[in-house]
Amino acid sequence: MEAHELTHTLGAVFTSAPHSTQAGHCWDESDTMCYSDGGSHAMVQICPTDREYLLDCNTDDYYSTYPNSGSWLAGHWNAANSQFLIGGGNGTTGGQAGSPTTLGATVLVNNPAVPGLATQVQVTPALPTGDAVASIAWSSARKDCTFADRAAAVTQVVCNATSSTGTSVTVTVTDTAGAVKAVTSPLTFSADGAKRDVTLVAGLRDQSGAAQLACTGASTLLTSTATDTATGLPIKGVAVKFTTQTGTALPVTVSSAVSDTSGTAGGKFTAQPTTLAASTTAVGAFDTGVAAHVTVSTHTCTTALSATLDPASSYYADPVVVSGVVTRDSGLPLYNATVSITELTTAGKVVSLGSGRSLADGSYRVTVKPTVSGTLRAGVAATTGWIAATATAAALTVSIPDTVFTASKDTGNVGYGSPVTVTGTLARSAGGVVTPLSGTVKITLTAGSSAPVVVGTGSASNGAWRIAAKPLASGTLTALYAGVTGQPAARVDLGQVTVGTWSASITLAAKYSTQPASTSNTLSGTVTRSYNGSTGPAPSVAVKLYLLPSSGTSPVLLKQVTTSSSGTYSGTVFPTVSGTLVAKIAGTTGYDDASSPGVPLLVQ
Repeated sequence: MEAHELTHTLGAVFTSAPHSTQAGHCWDESDTMCYSDGGSHAMVQICPTDREYLLDCNTDDYYSTYPNSGSWLAGHWNAANSQFLIGGGNGTTGGQAGSPTTLGATVLVNNPAVPGLATQVQVTPALPTGDAVASIAWSSARKDCTFADRAAAVTQVVCNATSSTGTSVTVTVTDTAGAVKAVTSPLTFSADGAKRDVTLVAGLRDQSGAAQLACTGASTLLTSTATDTATGLPIKGVAVKFTTQTGTALPVTVSSAVSDTSGTAGGKFTAQPTTLAASTTAVGAFDTGVAAHVTVSTHTCTTALSATLDPASSYYADPVVVSGVVTRDSGLPLYNATVSITELTTAGKVVSLGSGRSLADGSYRVTVKPTVSGTLRAGVAATTGWIAATATAAALTVSIPDTVFTASKDTGNVGYGSPVTVTGTLARSAGGVVTPLSGTVKITLTAGSSAPVVVGTGSASNGAWRIAAKPLASGTLTALYAGVTGQPAARVDLGQVTVGTWSASITLAAKYSTQPASTSNTLSGTVTRSYNGSTGPAPSVAVKLYLLPSSGTSPVLLKQVTTSSSGTYSGTVFPTVSGTLVAKIAGTTGYDDASSPGVPLLVQ
């Protein structure tokens, strides 16, 4: 209660404060000065309840020792500024502000800025004792605004010269304790209507002066720099147009671009003898800019290039990089030249490996995948614009990687036709670097002196494989990887497998036990099989349906049927005499002979 009333005495809470009840209190609980006082806003639980006896939830309404720049409290009465609190005693002896207990930050923006020119922004973190800044990140509400260093406490921001309305910048500070503080401040633009002069310099890239030289017919880079004449600062966001003029013909626009943060705009044209000009249109705070004309002449350039290889040894078809720089007269970089990489193999054969193009600075970088040892070379072929040049990179040693192949079977004893599950891995080992391989794996069976027979085939996917092999005889199983060019074959001997004979059990039922002669009857049943402690349905087994006549004559084969995948069978027969019905398995590979119990049948 005492703290509440004393804080009223110090000036809390203004009716214009962000969370004011309009009756002298705040509504963003929990807070010493917040309660339902009949004002215009209901209470809202924003801060933890254990803040009830502390001043100003989120330090934004009436009390903060470090109010954020641009915040309401930074521009209105702040009870923390009371001399009664700062000075103590009678308020005349001064004093020191306390240290912050939570992460804070203030932002300074050098306003107003000129659109297109950089202006300084700065953040000053307020850190609790023992704390430190972990990171700083600047951003802007406008996408065309960029920062010289987004992670620096003091940096510069620049927006395009076409910008007409103000925006804002935000800095997010993170401390070593993991706390995050984001502060936003306005970025305003000057309303001065006077146009500023532009200094524009243009020509061929990497050259200067009134007369410049290019390679005949070659794609040649153009460059310009736009600066504010008064300050010498680069201008961002002005459009630059490059034109060429031959003789008395009208100028022709060959390229255009918008200047970047360094004031630079680039372009290109096909080199010919001409007069090159560049200009900008008036935009925003800037007047038109015109560059001095440049006379361009052309000739066949003399070229040279360097070449290095990394690494100097590799494995079959692994990537290596050939890099270097292509130059022309006076060491100037040669742009857009095709650099071809070849290899003179140890067998004396020249192999083409790949090509790339030189960049604006003349550099090139080509990744190739040699498959044999040899010497790598880089070359630039002759064109109308330049003469040919070659350079030797280095000798390369190419080795064959090892194949890492594993395999194991789940059992060595199965009934005829049952699968043996074989699993394993397939990988490439190159200098200790092991990577999964994809490829075909086969399982073969060698029975006695017979030739191996493939009993299962599968594919390794991301290095792993699984094959259900079906050996039909006892013998030795082997897992095989045939290999491909540059990857050796491999095998794993899986050992002996025994393929046994199933013992079968048959049931038989007849739809009718009494029937007229030569009419239909349906016989059905099941066949189960057993081997090595395993019992289950017998699929795809031939079952013969017999009638044993009561007269004692020879058995009559009524029909032969095949069991389903679940071991069941069914067949329609047309018996002509009375007797006993029997279902039999006889002479079936992989099965012992078996017979069902007899079923009497009376034929009238």
